[in-house]
Amino acid sequence: MKILVNHLGYEQKGSKKAVVQGSQKIIILDCKLVNFKSEEVVSNLSVKEIGPVDNWKDFLYWEIDFSQFINSGRFYLQIEYEKEIVRSEPFFIEKNLIYNKTFSDVLAGFKIMR
Repeated sequence: MKILVNHLGYEQKGSKKAVVQGSQKIIILDCKLVNFKSEEVVSNLSVKEIGPVDNWKDFLYWEIDFSQFINSGRFYLQIEYEKEIVRSEPFFIEKNLIYNKTFSDVLAGFKIMR
């Protein structure tokens, strides 16, 4: 089982969703949003079962929507099931995050194409 997050991070006031990918049908009751630095649980989140996606091997999917969380910082998602703890990669939630992380690369791309 894996928790897949946006590797760039999330906008502070934007949509924030992650996907859980697994190979067996299980019941995931909840997910925790954890502050990376303090290890404090900052929000308990619900997990919505999505199911399989056609022609994507035998994987099953679940969705975690944490758009209502607007604090900034570095976090990770954590699910506990069958005595196992699964964590996502750490990610940032920040104001203007997408612009700050991508603008210089986009500008360089336009400069090269001139």
